[in-house]
Amino acid sequence: MNEDDLKRYTVKVRNGSGCIFQPMDNDFTYILTAKHLFLETSEDDRGIEVKTMLNDGNSIEILRNVEKDGGWTEVPIPFDLQHNQNFFCHPEADITILKIDYLEGFENIVIDLNDKQIQGAKLCGFPESRTTNPAGDRNTFYETQLYVTPGHFGVTLQLPHIMNKKDIVGMSGGGFLRILKDQIFLYGVQSRMASGADHALGQVGMVPIKYFNEIIEQDQNEGKLARLLPYYLNSFSFFQDDLFSIKASLKHQTVKDRVTKLLKTKAKEIISSDITPTSIRDYLKKRMLMIEQNEGELQKKKIWSLWLEFLTFLNIAKEKSHCQADFPELFEQVRFFYSDAGDRFWIEHLHELPNMNYEGLKYKGTVVVATNEPSHDEPVLDISYIPENIAVIARDLSDQKEAEEGPNIDGSSHNPFQRYKFVDLSVFKEHLVKEEIQNDFVNDNYANCIKTLKELYEKFISYE
Repeated sequence: MNEDDLKRYTVKVRNGSGCIFQPMDNDFTYILTAKHLFLETSEDDRGIEVKTMLNDGNSIEILRNVEKDGGWTEVPIPFDLQHNQNFFCHPEADITILKIDYLEGFENIVIDLNDKQIQGAKLCGFPESRTTNPAGDRNTFYETQLYVTPGHFGVTLQLPHIMNKKDIVGMSGGGFLRILKDQIFLYGVQSRMASGADHALGQVGMVPIKYFNEIIEQDQNEGKLARLLPYYLNSFSFFQDDLFSIKASLKHQTVKDRVTKLLKTKAKEIISSDITPTSIRDYLKKRMLMIEQNEGELQKKKIWSLWLEFLTFLNIAKEKSHCQADFPELFEQVRFFYSDAGDRFWIEHLHELPNMNYEGLKYKGTVVVATNEPSHDEPVLDISYIPENIAVIARDLSDQKEAEEGPNIDGSSHNPFQRYKFVDLSVFKEHLVKEEIQNDFVNDNYANCIKTLKELYEKFISYE
């Protein structure tokens, strides 16, 4: 992704700006923007200027950038304002959600709730100073330098240089965006500042994204708005075409193809169940085993395609079609850990695994780990081969626990490597295809093949 993508996600809303966001519903799309853009000024009976919100039925000018014939054009987005139908305001913060017809191709934007990490993100919008520029050059980006101070329903941010008023006017409602790999992270939108002095100092206000969540959670908006999460977190069906990519040599191709087809068939049990990525997120919360517990990481498609594989292996091993009601028992026995470290998981994360949150996982439970590549290390972690590393980890953990909780009187181990079994996800795919499954497997019937897989999987992941 590049700055052209920031241009696509940035829209002109009346005399300000906004940000396109695809929520957890692909029937419609949002524009997140500032509430004050929809105020109109009039005089009361005494000649005093007052500001009131636009009434229902007002047609709102919204323009978005679209690439065409090697250049850019501005395309209008139809929008007739209807309060609490397609126009949802925060009662106090300077923000609003516009609900528009679904726009295809805007699924790569996610929210980041950690606004203190905003340095380097870009404020995107249509400043007054560029009004007469041609389409595609009327918007711009200002990089944020510093998180200055929190405020009432907003924070103050420092831009890298002193701003003229015309460089800021028109940016209201624009998103603070950052590109990381194949995703855009949204931190919030620009709000109106208290005075022009702030502009002269190169400072702007931002309403953090968490306040948009408050709009969605209002009782009056129940059933009208979807969460600020990607639509694919609503169902595992979005991942069924990207499953069980098993790497194997020519010698093992027929076995690999047979296993892949069987696993994809079994994955449909999970897809048709009530288990979704969101239900897992909501149940485990901080117990999701990940190095970084941020929204961007939790919204990566790869994580959830591997979760679907993991759940499929569990269904086969236990001869059971799991559902949400099984979560309490299931996650007492097994956990799943994802990292994009590559093919050397144990080397990369050996010293980080002890610091993960294993709360609720029973003694002798199984932790299945996965990366974007099949493991080149041993598929099952055998700590007897690395006694010095484990000894150092055990000592550090013991020291930490004793400092926090006092002497360990009952002698129980705090070391997860001594409490749990760690298995790489590739053991259920590459390892079995290459080492465990015989060639006559490919000619056996479906029931016998599933029985064979069950027996093999139970060697690595079993629970009562």
